[in-house]
This record gives sequence, structure tokens and C-alpha cells, in this order.
Amino acid sequence: MRFPDSLGRTWVRPVLVSTLCVAAVFAQTKAVPSQGVRPPVKPPLRGLISMGKISFERIDHGTPDNSIDDVAAKPDIFSAVVINVAWWQLQPARDALDTSVIQDALNAVRAYNSGHGRHPLRVKLRVWPGPNAPDWVKRLDGDPVTVIRNSTGGRITIGRFWAPSYRRAWRDLQSRLASLYDAEPLVAEVSNSSCGSQTDEPFITTGDSFSVGNLHAAGLTDALYEDCLMDSIQDYTDWATTRIDFAFSPFKRTDGQPFADVNFTFKVMNAFRAALGQRAVLGQHSMNSPVSATLAPIYDHMQSLGPLIEFQTHSPKGLDWAGAIRNAIGYGADAVELWNGATGFGQSSVSVLQTWANTLSRQPSQ
Repeated sequence: MRFPDSLGRTWVRPVLVSTLCVAAVFAQTKAVPSQGVRPPVKPPLRGLISMGKISFERIDHGTPDNSIDDVAAKPDIFSAVVINVAWWQLQPARDALDTSVIQDALNAVRAYNSGHGRHPLRVKLRVWPGPNAPDWVKRLDGDPVTVIRNSTGGRITIGRFWAPSYRRAWRDLQSRLASLYDAEPLVAEVSNSSCGSQTDEPFITTGDSFSVGNLHAAGLTDALYEDCLMDSIQDYTDWATTRIDFAFSPFKRTDGQPFADVNFTFKVMNAFRAALGQRAVLGQHSMNSPVSATLAPIYDHMQSLGPLIEFQTHSPKGLDWAGAIRNAIGYGADAVELWNGATGFGQSSVSVLQTWANTLSRQPSQ
């Protein structure tokens, strides 16, 4: 099936895995594959994803709320939910690993699925660093760095996310999580939140003079940030069967006169797809209508590389919901994350949400 995109071109969407195939994935066991045989990649996410409640991200050591009540109130529409986890919850101490928050969230999804066998949910796992890193991580190679939170103006503290010791700690965490959840059928995707400082998005950093000055004083340079972003692709090597979602935005240079460098973003995007192949999910977290002139080149490049592509809508404030979904589909989206709550997808009717879900999940020819 072909249909026009928002720029008048045609887009051929990939084959959708059938409901029976997805159900088979849920039924599979965690058998260890034969030596030398790489297990198959899990089926892709399609349709609507509930991104969860993220107000916790605005403060140091915020606590995520992974309730799926919003999804249960409008059942059989969403294909997946995001499990948001703060890094400090997982590793309060250097040698600790407490995954109870993940287990609890997975159990809630299993409980939902037990009553919705024809439309079960799967999961995207998103671990938040930045202000939600453990204190011991923030103190690696020096004191925590104080920056201003972009959307609130409040101050948060972060670690030296570009430094080797921080990078090793993060990669070790991903390796540990992969050993536990790469074989878990419910976990379809993991977000690449490496190098994140403001949010879960690796390319989003603060731009005010106070914060940039503190970051530079702590040792950050454009070159070190570039290395972190490019090297982040290797952080998820141990997630052998799980797809990796990477949110792209223009790279913000701050060594001299600040400017947005989309060409470097393209370079990382190309390397990500080349390295991970079918496991690489191209993402962006601010889809709206009209499309931002700053982000349009990012969307064009994503579309040129082809599926899989996922968007998250712009925040509900100032969001054209229908236009955002239309543009996401036009740029080849396989799935779209929607904001939660009364100002999020809760304001949309079941029939409208179902229409969006059906359109995203429609099976075309490949």
C-alpha cells in the first residue's frame, strides 16, 4: 500500500507483523539459542504508544509513575506503553542493581494483557539519566554540574556524561539490563538515552549562558559531546534481539557562537542505522503541525533512510493533535508516542484514537 506523505511524495510502509505472529512472540520461552545462531529480532511496534507520565524528569531524583490507568480507560487501542525508570532507582549504589520498578511495571502490563488477549500491550523501556542519575554517578570525575532545566527554569544537577568513567558506568548498566530483559518478549524496544542531560533525548542539552559556562568549566567540549553521541550506538550491543529507539534533533554547538548542526545529526543517524540495521528505530520527540522548520530536515533524512520510524508528539500545550498524527504518518511513522493525562490523549475520543491507531497499523506492501 502506498499513500502520499505531507510533502506530496509516496511512502511504502513495511509489512506489519500479523496479530498471530505477535501473539507467538508472547508465548515464546526464554530458551538459550544454539551456539553461533543469532536469535531473531523481536517484531516492531506499530500504532499508538503511551509515553507515560514524565513530570518527574524536571527535578533531581524524580520518581516515575508507571501506572497504565490511562490506557486501561481506553482499552484495546494502544500497542505499547513506555516504562520510565530513573537510573537512581536501578543503581542507588555502584555495585547494586535493583530492577523491582521494572518488574512491577511489567507485571502491570501482564495483568492488563490477561484481559485483553486480542490487543495486548508491549513495552518500550526508557532509562533516564541526567538529573535522575544516582549521586555516585554524578560525582564521577568531580562534583555534580549545576544547570538550568530548560522548560521550568529550575536548577538540576547532572554528571559528566561525556567522561569515560560515566560512559563505562552507563554501558555496564545497559549490559546488565540486557542480560535480564533482552529475552523478555514484552520488552520490544529500549530507548537510547545515552548522553542525556536535560531529558531522555541524547541531543537535547541546555543552551543558557549559566549552564553552558558550568558545563565548559567541568570539561565539556563539542568534540567530547560528539564522541559521546557517536559512541552511544555501541552502548546497546548486548540488546541482541531488542530494537533500539534513538531520538534525533539538531546538534547544538556551544564552543563558539552557538548554532544547530544538522549535518552532524545526519552523520550519527547514518551510523546508527548502519551499525544496528533492522534494530535501529529512528525517532524524534516533537512532532506537531505545522512542522518546525528546524526539524523538517531531520524528518526528511529519517524518511530517506526508511523504516522503522517513530515519533513522539510535541507537548500538549500548543499541539495540533490531528495535524501532528497526520504529519507523522506522512513522514512514514510506524508508531507514535502520545502524551498522557487529561491534557494528553485523555482529551481525545475513543473513536479518534482508534482511527489513528488503525491508520498507523495498516499493513501496506513492502
